[in-house]
Amino acid sequence: MEEERKSLRDRLQAQRERHRERRLVVRIVFAATGLVVLIGGLAMLVLPGPGLLTVAIGLSMLALEFAWAERLLAKALDRLERIRPRERSPLVRFLLVAMTVLGVLSLVAGIVAALFFGLA
Repeated sequence: MEEERKSLRDRLQAQRERHRERRLVVRIVFAATGLVVLIGGLAMLVLPGPGLLTVAIGLSMLALEFAWAERLLAKALDRLERIRPRERSPLVRFLLVAMTVLGVLSLVAGIVAALFFGLA
């Protein structure tokens, strides 16, 4: 497990280096989107939805920019690993992934629509 975690950290570091080469505007938009996803995940900790998974997605986006997010991501992944059921049917896994993807996409689409139509 330690080697697996190390390889995840190595991959995150390589992704961070590629991310730092992007334009500043792209990095700011990406960090803002990561913050929105993180806040949505925190809300889902008390509301229906895959809260911890969404928090991990938001933290992974923010970890490309911020060291504090990387530390929190490591803690969140450890917690997810402890509470993760060992065996799930493929249908349940598909539904959980589909719900998470649709939730994150709808959150981002709502924010983009609000900004586009001047509602924010």
